[in-house]
Amino acid sequence: MIPALPTLLTALLATAHAEPPVYFGVRVPDMTCNGCAARAEAALEKVGGVTAIEVAHRHDALCVTTDGTVPRDALAEPLRTLGLHPIDIAQVRSCAVSAPRPSPGLWQDTAGLDARIVSTGEAVDLDAIRVAGHYTIVDVGAEWCGPCHEAEHFLKRTLAVRPDVAVRAVVLPGRTVADSMGAPAAALVERGGGLPWLMVFAPDGTRLYAGSDLLQALTALAPKEAP
Repeated sequence: MIPALPTLLTALLATAHAEPPVYFGVRVPDMTCNGCAARAEAALEKVGGVTAIEVAHRHDALCVTTDGTVPRDALAEPLRTLGLHPIDIAQVRSCAVSAPRPSPGLWQDTAGLDARIVSTGEAVDLDAIRVAGHYTIVDVGAEWCGPCHEAEHFLKRTLAVRPDVAVRAVVLPGRTVADSMGAPAAALVERGGGLPWLMVFAPDGTRLYAGSDLLQALTALAPKEAP
């Protein structure tokens, strides 16, 4: 059935003046299960202006279609309320064409920085990985851990201005807490501790800090002496 001309014209005009959709890729490393993804979808569907949501097959990324009126923060807040940690919300061209792609893994991009991965779950000898003459931060984390990605970001900023500091990263395997904490390297995390687990050593090998508080870990670094 062909719609009446006035109705057809109204629809065409509305389409002509409608704002084009805006798409956002959302990276959520700790959204690691079907139930987590379903809860995230349900929370985002309640945000005004969100018209569609697609979950990446690995369940750690979303693509959100909006009507162009939704700010990035409006997408992050519902996820944080669920206890998730979105680390990257970026506008993409299309959910169909530019589905969210995982960002580089923990400590994969270290160009120009004194940082490298020393274990992906294998047992670690702390004496062997400390860097002589430098403050050494041992960063124990996992890909699913949102705060671990946040810690990496701030540690990289520290390395950029403190050439006397080095990071040696331990990236635990697995996509759940149980999987990761079953790895031999997880023995570095003291009883009752969580991820990220940070240890700071002075140039002489003295341990200055161990725990999950990034601010305390950075505070443990003595101010760099002026030349």
